[in-house]
Amino acid sequence: MTNLGRKKILFIFFLSIFSFVCNANENQINFIKIINDFRAGFSSNYNDLKVNKILLDRNELLCGTTPPIINNWKGKIKEITTNMQGKGILSVIIDKGIFIQTWNNAFSDLFDNTLIETDSKVYTQLLELNKGDSILFSGDFIENSSECFGTQNLTNKSKISKPEFTFIFTNILKN
Repeated sequence: MTNLGRKKILFIFFLSIFSFVCNANENQINFIKIINDFRAGFSSNYNDLKVNKILLDRNELLCGTTPPIINNWKGKIKEITTNMQGKGILSVIIDKGIFIQTWNNAFSDLFDNTLIETDSKVYTQLLELNKGDSILFSGDFIENSSECFGTQNLTNKSKISKPEFTFIFTNILKN
């Protein structure tokens, strides 16, 4: 293979990596924009019917534009701790009032398996990280039939104003 052939292959390789990273960031920017746009048009004085309609419309748009598996999103660690069994609990803030997180107890996590196992790669990656650290993270949103991406909020109003999305982390890097 000639030098020119090697250079072309390297160029194509780096271009594909750059494109992947840009798309990951584009997905995150779009996700945040949708949430913030619907939040801007929301008032806590709205009746439950109107709140529900806003939430349904937002979730439909999120489902249609955001893949359930994401790669290399940026965030800051809001909480990093363990449950009573020593499994990892992680909450990441990606924008003001928008959180991506595991459940914080084994009972809530019974069907989702978001808590971070002590013998996992992600647990090892978290060992040297602390609250406030900037990270790049990858993983899977927990899908929910009524919301597309499951949230941990107790009310529809808080799902709009301060959403907490349930998530399985598969990779974390300090940024």
